[in-house]
Amino acid sequence: MVRFKLVLIAVCIGLVAKSQVAVTTGLSENISGLPGDVTYINVGVKNTSLKPRKVLLNLVDYYTTCDSGYIYKPAGTLDNSVSNWITMDIKEIVLDPGEKAIVVLKIDIPQDFLKPHATANLMVSNEAVKKPSTENQISFGVSLQYAVNLIYTRMNLEEGFSDLIAENIEIDTVGSILKFKYLNSGIKTTSFTVQAEIITNGGEVILSEMTKSTQIQPNQCRDLTIPITQSMESGVYQVILVAKSSQGETFGVTHEINI
Repeated sequence: MVRFKLVLIAVCIGLVAKSQVAVTTGLSENISGLPGDVTYINVGVKNTSLKPRKVLLNLVDYYTTCDSGYIYKPAGTLDNSVSNWITMDIKEIVLDPGEKAIVVLKIDIPQDFLKPHATANLMVSNEAVKKPSTENQISFGVSLQYAVNLIYTRMNLEEGFSDLIAENIEIDTVGSILKFKYLNSGIKTTSFTVQAEIITNGGEVILSEMTKSTQIQPNQCRDLTIPITQSMESGVYQVILVAKSSQGETFGVTHEINI
């Protein structure tokens, strides 16, 4: 029997603010289910400010690119959207200072959904509570916003795979850093390391280092950097990157850089 999982990750995407509502549930939750199952997710929120705040909840679709990061679209517009599976018990709520609340998401996993993964975001924002006598007053301050990232992927190891693609490989000669990005265009969440080497045309090894293990989800991009401790003169260099996933898959690339 093929099993599936839903991965819930809360990502803070706003600025630190004077008055705010925080998401209090864990940053990562794994929820198992089969096609046709009904499952629930509890999202905790708390008013950490000194005044009442209105909490607003809104579902959106998204996808990611290495160049632009997260790109948000209206709910239900992408083919691999989870948004249409979700119903919420509330979409806005007023919290007094220090008050907590639990927002329940009901998820109906379609029996006929055959794609390897699907995603959505629950945007959690907040605003000041307007009193009738102050409708036209301007409220100053920055509001903190959270994106609760919902990811659905297959759990079957035989069917799942990752596909790690290296992009934007460059050498920062000012900061003495090797910079590159990896995009997971596969259908499986994995952890990976990268063995990186920089070699001169004469065969001298300028850098040979391995990155720490990094988790990457389907359609996610990761930025990685490695310090370069040896001096580099102007010339042509070969950058060799070999990424290895936790499942043992290996992805190699060679890139020529002229500095």
